[in-house]
Amino acid sequence: MDRYQKQFLLYAQAEFAAHHHIDSSQVLDIYITALKETYPNFTINPITDFSGHQLLLSEIKTLLGISTILHKNKEYTKVRPLLALIEQYLVKQANITIELEQYAVLYPIATDLYVQCLLSMKDHKSALDYANKGINCCTTYGKLFHFMNLSFSKGLALIALDNIIEGKEILRNTLFAAEATETEEIIAYYQERLYSLYGEAFLQEVMS
Repeated sequence: MDRYQKQFLLYAQAEFAAHHHIDSSQVLDIYITALKETYPNFTINPITDFSGHQLLLSEIKTLLGISTILHKNKEYTKVRPLLALIEQYLVKQANITIELEQYAVLYPIATDLYVQCLLSMKDHKSALDYANKGINCCTTYGKLFHFMNLSFSKGLALIALDNIIEGKEILRNTLFAAEATETEEIIAYYQERLYSLYGEAFLQEVMS
């Protein structure tokens, strides 16, 4: 079995483990082992600067898997530089080594995670900037899977930056759209997040 096959199988194993709530440290180890099959010098502490390395699609997906685990573990100081490198790489390589169809799928995933990380670190200005970039990619290429999350995060960033009226309007539109297109679990997540951040009165105002 060659290293590319090994990497794919390890990536699939990590994805399966992540979706079945296996211990996150074990999942992270599998992702890193998968990446090292083709990129043996990669480390996350400190993050290896891969900007000069031509990444395979499987490597990008594995890096996004690593980012997801680090974000869930609230290791923001590790995941922020990793996501920044991924975002920069995707923009730089779009339509060069990364086909636009792949870019249209991967970029919203990366920016969705990145914006959530930036919000957690209270860098609201950067969060707003990257939310707009992710939203623009979604609408440009018609890949809307992460559009709702990015819009929700944009609303949170605007409110944190004291742009209350626009922030509430975006959150209201996001909730209305979610009721038509998303699962009850996702709608409940948005509502619970707003309630925990701003309270019942705010939630009811946005939902009205």
